[in-house]
Amino acid sequence: FWLLIRGAKGLIGAVKSSMNYIEVLNYFDSAFGQVAERGVDKWSDMGYQSAQAYYDSFSERAKKVTADMSGFFPEENGTLTRTNMASLGMNPQQLMQYQSQFAQMSSSMGTTSEQALKLSEVLTKIGADLASVKNMEFEDVWKDMASGLVGMSRTLDKYGVNIRNANM
Repeated sequence: FWLLIRGAKGLIGAVKSSMNYIEVLNYFDSAFGQVAERGVDKWSDMGYQSAQAYYDSFSERAKKVTADMSGFFPEENGTLTRTNMASLGMNPQQLMQYQSQFAQMSSSMGTTSEQALKLSEVLTKIGADLASVKNMEFEDVWKDMASGLVGMSRTLDKYGVNIRNANM
């Protein structure tokens, strides 16, 4: 019975993890869709052949960051394909979650689409670096960075970052 219970718990855990990944993938697609919609009228200025190509480039560029940091590229159908390139070996689900969050937050603050994409990339990478240097959980650092992005300065104090208006 012990093996049966352990097997059932393992199966339940795998199903929950898969469902969570699908939710993150949907969030990723909708967040970068929102970012792309804000700037799709600038497609010719950015050197793309069509508005659709420019629109699609946002999620593709974000997926490249995920691939570089995790070693897995999220395909169009949601599968993760191993890149066989040097990477940081990070959890692609966490990376996609926070990339989406940073992109959506910065886009909602009125930045251009390109700036929102760049902020997403930079904050994701800086968060990973800070977590590594400070020996902290990646998720905790990314949550603190998201709080800092909306103006909660105390969450960034522990990293030596001061974003208070008086000091700026």
